[in-house]
Amino acid sequence: MISNKNAQDLIDIIERNAVDLDIPHVSNNSIRIKNYVIRKNKKGDYNIFDIAENRRITTTNFKHSAIAFTKLLISNKPTEKILKLDKELLKHYNDSLFYKNSISNSKDFGYKEVREVRLDISIQQTRKIQKKLESYIFH
Repeated sequence: MISNKNAQDLIDIIERNAVDLDIPHVSNNSIRIKNYVIRKNKKGDYNIFDIAENRRITTTNFKHSAIAFTKLLISNKPTEKILKLDKELLKHYNDSLFYKNSISNSKDFGYKEVREVRLDISIQQTRKIQKKLESYIFH
């Protein structure tokens, strides 16, 4: 039978060695990948910190973007495209919120139809950008 102390020792060993891997480690309200930490702030954005240098690197709007940014940062690849995708994703997300609100508050049938089409386009673009970000995360 494993005692609580042995179990805790095993968890400590795994957490110490997880720093050497590119595997995200989730604990409490943060995601740790190597020597980088991703934390959600009060506004809902995601801050990326470098633990080794004790500084904030950047802020993204979505978790997908933060993880993809960190993975590229670890592999020393350019990260500007992730920030661009994050801005595009935010634009389509905000458009979707606007169109949903317009649809629910409008009484004009033609106006609703146009907004539904635009909402569908924004949702499709959002999914397309998320898939691009996932390709950076999982490759």
